[in-house]
Amino acid sequence: MSFISNVKNELLKIKTPTKSEVIQSSIMLIVVLFVTAILLSLLDYLLSFISLLFS
Repeated sequence: MSFISNVKNELLKIKTPTKSEVIQSSIMLIVVLFVTAILLSLLDYLLSFISLLFS
């Protein structure tokens, strides 16, 4: 039984993120995904433009 109580005590020590931290990290993730999508679409456009030049 001491193992279970030790596990409970260790779980209670873990700091859960606050609501503002969750919102902040979610916004950061959305921004990173958006920028990545823009960069990939620009790369696709550039590569298709280059392939048109050499065809």
